[in-house]
Amino acid sequence: MQQEWTYFSKQIKGFIHSRVQNAADADDISQDVLLKVHQKIDTLNDKAKLESWIYTIARNSINSHYRKHKNDPIAHSSDKQLEFLAIEDENQDAILELACCLKAFMSNLSDDAQHALNATSFKGQSQVDYAKTLGIPLPTAKARVQRARKQLAKELTKCCKYAGNEVIPQNNCIHC
Repeated sequence: MQQEWTYFSKQIKGFIHSRVQNAADADDISQDVLLKVHQKIDTLNDKAKLESWIYTIARNSINSHYRKHKNDPIAHSSDKQLEFLAIEDENQDAILELACCLKAFMSNLSDDAQHALNATSFKGQSQVDYAKTLGIPLPTAKARVQRARKQLAKELTKCCKYAGNEVIPQNNCIHC
């Protein structure tokens, strides 16, 4: 359980930091989310849904943060974060269906593609920070991330079909 806690702690912090501009607020929200998870873990009936349950708590906490500070111009510079969260909620079911097999599909990608997606999409690192970490120009980093996303999409479409937000796994898919 300690390994899962460490894993989710890092994932949630990255997730929240990618959606909340103020680092101190993001840290506070992360701590609140982890505290809620710790306090309410016994209420989770299906342990297989642990990850989606944790991300739901995180998303709700981020939404609460923005609602609480909606009239505070320092808390956020625009409503784009709120728009993003609304879109994300609409796509949540499709995302959760894919989350279970995403890691398996990622293993088919090149090491560079895996690293690019892990850093920017899963750990919440900005593309600017990703470029600085690797010591490469920003356009190169952006190109790597875009190529990685296209490779992942190609892997996903080999196995699954999509109708709007619905994922339809095919019978021959070993990952779904």
